[in-house]
Amino acid sequence: MIDYWEDYKDIKIGIDKALDDFRLRDDIPGWIKVEGNINFATILANYDSLSSENINLKKQLSSLSPPIAGLQPDVLVKQLKAENIETQLSKDNQRDYDYNELAQIKEKFGDTNINMLHYFIVKRKRLNTWTSTIHSSENLLHKLVGKGLVDIKKESGGQRYMLSKDGIAFSNYVTDKLLSE
Repeated sequence: MIDYWEDYKDIKIGIDKALDDFRLRDDIPGWIKVEGNINFATILANYDSLSSENINLKKQLSSLSPPIAGLQPDVLVKQLKAENIETQLSKDNQRDYDYNELAQIKEKFGDTNINMLHYFIVKRKRLNTWTSTIHSSENLLHKLVGKGLVDIKKESGGQRYMLSKDGIAFSNYVTDKLLSE
């Protein structure tokens, strides 16, 4: 397929010759020669089967929520619920953690312990704009940063936090799917 050329006609002739050479080779899989036995019923059945599977997969795909922070929202909910933070909320500073609000959300969901999902729900309203006045353990906020739900901006006076794009999407998901029930 490598050859000398002087103008575009030479290139066209070279391409035609190369394709002819490939057509004559028997060792290239995927080519169906006209001389061979072609079972059109099998080809049509395979086509119909693949078309049907494609339609089913498109339906399944359309029923999924768009990923948030690289995960399906229900998977993210499960991950946050699995992170028990009750032991990190000391009795001395329960006021700082909005403990009563966290406890109410825990009851609403019927959970036995306060978890990161409850924490996200409580803090999400305050994180709609850049804020540095979140009374909270930085550890817990950094867990949300690690999940991609909160952005952090370092400034000379400290750090400021705000919901990320994924955090906003997850907040909307939580509002629509979990809190509206």
